[in-house]
Amino acid sequence: MQNLVINNGKFSAVGNFSGYTALGKRVHIYKRQMETLGWTKDEEVKLPFFVIAEEKPVDTVDTNGQIVKTDQRLTALSVFKTREERSEEHTS
Repeated sequence: MQNLVINNGKFSAVGNFSGYTALGKRVHIYKRQMETLGWTKDEEVKLPFFVIAEEKPVDTVDTNGQIVKTDQRLTALSVFKTREERSEEHTS
């Protein structure tokens, strides 16, 4: 598990968010997580924000729905507007 600060990024066409740390580490953040914070457009996102993330398996499927490859993707488990909110989550 990693605690990361997201200082830039953008929404994809399907509404997920690709966030980046100052060192260029990419974090996948699901659409529903961003919506929970009230953010659905790039202009609404208040930077920096904070995530707890870990590597998760992601399958690539072919046109027949068969898994052709599994990769690892750094994925947000939780997203917080402030460092304090993230710290509270760790202590509770």
